[in-house]
Amino acid sequence: MRNSCALLILWGGWLLLRKDRAEQKTVVSGPLADVGIGRRVEEMSTDSVNLSNVFGDVRCRALSKAFTGGSLSSVFGEVEIDLTAGQFTAGEHLLKLDTVLGDVVVALPPGVAFAVAGDSVLGKVTASTEKRSGFFPSLEYASPGFKNAPVRVRIDASTVLGEVSVQQKLG
Repeated sequence: MRNSCALLILWGGWLLLRKDRAEQKTVVSGPLADVGIGRRVEEMSTDSVNLSNVFGDVRCRALSKAFTGGSLSSVFGEVEIDLTAGQFTAGEHLLKLDTVLGDVVVALPPGVAFAVAGDSVLGKVTASTEKRSGFFPSLEYASPGFKNAPVRVRIDASTVLGEVSVQQKLG
């Protein structure tokens, strides 16, 4: 009976994690990536992202023409999102990124205003040309003109034993 319940719970979790798979393309994945274990590399055309993983990286390349934000998280792995190929709708969009024992990396397209609230436990935080490092570094950064920009991305990123890096592609 206990084994049947455990299998039912795992199957239900797998179904929840599989939603919206038609709108995203898995480029590389580990043997258990569909249930959140192993490396995940996704190209997504959805307007928001929501990916998490354990024991592996989460890497996402957003291709949406109306990106609105989302969240990525990993335990024992890197979290990376490349937004350089996507486009944003007008307004402010939140991107939440978390990892334990791994780095957080964000690549932004040129011309998009962004603000970063980044922190680390035993690591480094970099946003544009601003850098903090040490035992509990944190960094608040906003690109010039952020408050009045028609398109804004607010990034909330944190890591334990890792690095947070947010960089904008030169245009």
